[in-house]
Amino acid sequence: MGATAYCLLLSAFSPSQEAGQKIPMVFGAGAVYNTGIVEFPLGILNRDSFDLDKFWLEASPIMLPAKCRILCVDDHEDTSYMLTHLLEQSNYEVVTAGSIRDALRLIEEKEFDLYILDKRLPDGSGLDLCRRFTALTPHVPVIFYSGDAYELHRQEGLYAGAEAYVPKPEIDKLIEAVGQLLAEKDCAVAAA
Repeated sequence: MGATAYCLLLSAFSPSQEAGQKIPMVFGAGAVYNTGIVEFPLGILNRDSFDLDKFWLEASPIMLPAKCRILCVDDHEDTSYMLTHLLEQSNYEVVTAGSIRDALRLIEEKEFDLYILDKRLPDGSGLDLCRRFTALTPHVPVIFYSGDAYELHRQEGLYAGAEAYVPKPEIDKLIEAVGQLLAEKDCAVAAA
């Protein structure tokens, strides 16, 4: 994490450059390349034409965040497809399960950063699954996304251990809740 990358003002980034390694690159925009020479009316311009030391800037390397991995448990295929599509557009990795049995198998195989659950599943209650998830992986937040939209249902979901309860079909609120719960999370798990 403490690695330092060097770059030259107005130069293009070289993908082969390693962090902490000074690779001379001169003023770009197509005029001069790393190993090339450009002829001008008054002489030849190459990378030795400049005192490059004064142009080096010390900067932290740009690190792209790892994708957060979300497990979506819903037996309705269209809902799973829609959620997968929308969440992947927001740069999340999505894995789906259509039953409690499949979901429990998946959390044994992979680590997740967030769970999205339907309350009604073919082999049991999403509330029971939420309790099992919070017991097995207490650090992973749970969101219910369910057609059961009454306040009593919301309270049941939160009491079972969910961080949020979003009634279907309020997809914008679901995406917002996902973003809020994962905003501070280091999703290095997803890169594994």
